[in-house]
Amino acid sequence: MFQRILVPLDGSRLSEASLPYAVSIGHAFSAKVVLLHVVERGAASTIHGQRHFTAERDAADYLERTARELSGRGIEAEVHVHGKAVDSVTASLSEHSGELDCDLMILCAHGGSDVGRILRGSIGQRVVARAGVPVLLVRPEGAGASPGAVGRILAAVDGRPEHEQGLPVAVEIASRLRVPLRLFMAVRTKGSLTCEEGAMGRMLPGAMREMLDVLESSASQSLAERVDSIARGGVEVSSQVCRGDPAALIASSAEVGDCLIVLGTHGKAGTAAFWAGSVAPRIARLTSRPLLLVPASGR
Repeated sequence: MFQRILVPLDGSRLSEASLPYAVSIGHAFSAKVVLLHVVERGAASTIHGQRHFTAERDAADYLERTARELSGRGIEAEVHVHGKAVDSVTASLSEHSGELDCDLMILCAHGGSDVGRILRGSIGQRVVARAGVPVLLVRPEGAGASPGAVGRILAAVDGRPEHEQGLPVAVEIASRLRVPLRLFMAVRTKGSLTCEEGAMGRMLPGAMREMLDVLESSASQSLAERVDSIARGGVEVSSQVCRGDPAALIASSAEVGDCLIVLGTHGKAGTAAFWAGSVAPRIARLTSRPLLLVPASGR
């Protein structure tokens, strides 16, 4: 499934939070790690008080040292530096994922929750939208006592086929890492409906209550069938259906243990995702756990 893992690095210790996950996933899939630095036009020499390479030679030396360190941990790595300064790192990362034939990207998300960032969308969500490859977002503050450790996997599903391409990926990772998998589905309450759903609920409150009850019952039955199917493949798996806001429930459920969240996404970014009520950007802001975004349609 994963043969070449793209890991963009800018030289800061923050960006290096992605490396332990590249090692653990690289070992599990016998994958090669591709270290990449993209020189950004007009970039500052420091980020959050830490170094940020702006010269091609410095970046190449740093990546070569990092590749040797990975080799000492049993990971084959190669190095690429895009020395010609670019205006859009997001676009360049997306292009390189295709040019370097990578099937997974691991990005460090430095955080931020201002309204402007919400409207623009996270870099990870934008890369998914452009590149069409799974993107694992890692937060430095979410690394925990064992950086790179994955003790369990939470796969969020919602019954929509375009959002459930993340499920086979979650099953495969759980199998390779030999960790338990939890299938999680959130059924909204009346208080957590979207604007469009809320308008329907105000017009037909009785029908809306009945519909939500039916959805919960149907979700439980559907997940039970999937659990049986996945368990036959030798993966330890369970399921959970909750009522409430999906993003908040997923983020809360992931806080226990070294949890990796796997989420299928339609790849909308920026304002489109904001107004569509896309769950992925909201989860990314609510949790420090690593979040694997799997696009609805890959390359």
